[in-house]
Amino acid sequence: MKNPGTAVAGGGTTVGKFPTKLITISIKHIVGSIIVDLDNTKNIAEAVCN
Repeated sequence: MKNPGTAVAGGGTTVGKFPTKLITISIKHIVGSIIVDLDNTKNIAEAVCN
């Protein structure tokens, strides 16, 4: 029987045992999204101003 307090996230990571890994992955995704948004904004600004 599985432990009812254990949640499983993507990649087979058990959140109950490795909460810092989930937080680290989440932060990496957020930072990656911000970088993409900034790059897109920069590219749009360059296209409009040139």
